Amino acid sequence: MSTVVFYMVVALTASSSLLPARILYDGNAPPLPYRWVVPPRELRQGNQPPEGATGSVPLTAAGSGSGSISTGDAQATVVFPQDAIAESRGEASAQIRIVPQDPASGSPPPPGLRFDGNIYAVAGFYTLSRKPVTLRKPVSVVLRYPLHATTLLRRTDSQWRPLQAETVPSTLQIFATTDALGRFVAAAPIQPPAGSVWAPYAAAGLLLVLAALIVRRRVFATRNPG
Repeated sequence: MSTVVFYMVVALTASSSLLPARILYDGNAPPLPYRWVVPPRELRQGNQPPEGATGSVPLTAAGSGSGSISTGDAQATVVFPQDAIAESRGEASAQIRIVPQDPASGSPPPPGLRFDGNIYAVAGFYTLSRKPVTLRKPVSVVLRYPLHATTLLRRTDSQWRPLQAETVPSTLQIFATTDALGRFVAAAPIQPPAGSVWAPYAAAGLLLVLAALIVRRRVFATRNPG
């Protein structure tokens, strides 16, 4: 039930012109509803499958050009700075693939955390040899999350490790740099600190109720003078 209430709050607040939308991207539209691989029970109705992405990064004898690969629903983006991918003899480009996955299909998150959204598997291959690309500079991973992520995790060996991440709560996005591709997922505390998420909405709701009562009293006084 709390998830449904949160989406109602997001829908109402996102429609306000006071809130910036999609700080990391161009445009003025608020974030669309999150697309789940396997949605929570209360959000199954109306859920749309998330999109993956494929793209290429050009290569030269000196290294790679800059580029970014983003899913069509803008829930996952990987940004490659200039010269991030090492050159490889005979290769003119590297192919990048982003695939959304169900978090339940992998190992559990670290203690005290829960997954907040889909896992996104990011793979890169040299176009001709199909060998995995070699990174010589960190790349940036940007994920949208549905609720209140605080951490971006990357799968390494047999466990999830947190990356040093930044969040943009107004657009429900989290981003971090990484020196390796792989599987990434946003995560949040199992029990958020008191007041960190719901307090602002509760206060706003209380103000709305008080404002409605004041307006109602004034209307009543106008219609019933004396």
